[in-house]
Amino acid sequence: MNIYEFLRNSRKYGEESTDLRERLSKQDKAEVISEAALANENPLCIKALDVFISIYGAQARNLALQCLPLNGLYIAGGIAPKILDKLRDTTFIQAFANENGDFPDLLASIPVKVITNPQVGLLGAAWRGAKT
Repeated sequence: MNIYEFLRNSRKYGEESTDLRERLSKQDKAEVISEAALANENPLCIKALDVFISIYGAQARNLALQCLPLNGLYIAGGIAPKILDKLRDTTFIQAFANENGDFPDLLASIPVKVITNPQVGLLGAAWRGAKT
């Protein structure tokens, strides 16, 4: 939402339509922005999601360089499965691989996966509980 508001206030990426403004006032703002972006309904929402995805990819890269998850970096949580189609386009992976930055070959060798099972946290807790 903060990215969207910043871009909206900059007035460089389009206007907030009346319909969008109404939806934002009645529903979860992040969900409305994501849905509008994924449906190509609003250039402002599309840009906000692109910026978010780019930051998400860069942060995933930072984590990968800290932990070196050579068998794969697994992304879990509420937002990733909802924007999975957008994560599959080049924005995320370009920010993650950072081809012009440090360690592009290392980063390209790390598989990135999104966990889509909404029960993953519960399953992990159950597994851990069974181990103790």
